[in-house]
Amino acid sequence: MKILYFGGFSGGSITEVAKEAYVSQSAVSKTIKQLEEEIGVELFDREGRTIKLNQQGKFLCF
Repeated sequence: MKILYFGGFSGGSITEVAKEAYVSQSAVSKTIKQLEEEIGVELFDREGRTIKLNQQGKFLCF
């Protein structure tokens, strides 16, 4: 279920993802952190308040 938050997401803000998934922003942030820790790979490039799927994230999601 965790990765389903991000399946159609290519970039923007965690808040946008949370709204689309009908969950809280903190739930999405925690899920990203846990997932990245579990698999040992960063899935997003972060620039300020914006995140974007990186190559590893695209590979995992699609």
